[in-house]
Order: sequence, then C-alpha cells, then structure tokens
Amino acid sequence: MGQEGTTAVSADNHTAQDEVIRKLAAEIRSRGLAAPTVLFLECYRPFSYLGGQFLYLVQPLLSSLVDSAVVDRLAELLDDGEAVDRLIRCLEAGP
Repeated sequence: MGQEGTTAVSADNHTAQDEVIRKLAAEIRSRGLAAPTVLFLECYRPFSYLGGQFLYLVQPLLSSLVDSAVVDRLAELLDDGEAVDRLIRCLEAGP
C-alpha cells in the first residue's frame, strides 16, 4: 500500500517535470539555441547534479532577479539525470 502512494507522487512529479521540460525546450528553440544547448547538456551531463546543487546554493541571490519557483524547478530538473536526458530528446525532436 505504501508503494502505491509513492508511485502516484512520483508519476505526478514526472508529469510536472515534463511540462517544465516542454516549456523550457520551446523557449530555447524560440531563441534559436537548441543545437548549442544540446551540445552543452551532452558535455555537462556528468555534472548536472552539481549544477542543481549550485542553483540551490545561489537561489537567495537569484531570487532578486528571477522567481525562486523557477530556480527550484530548474534545480530539480538538473538534479535528475533522466530529466536532463528528456530535455535533450525534446530539443532534438524539434517543435
């Protein structure tokens, strides 16, 4: 019974993360930066967890420039290696 609840929460988080990935990919493509972003993410993939942790560290500084919820979602995305892979696939797939 405990695992069913965990699975439901995980599925909800995955769905929310997919929405963030789609929005982020659309914004990157609209700026014409899909190819450089894919290249950067492919090179950066082994360090994505550290990047997420770094965003958590500098979040108080960034909160004056960007909504802290945006920083949280980006940090969560970088913490999850699968999410980085999904972002790369989304960018490669195109619009």
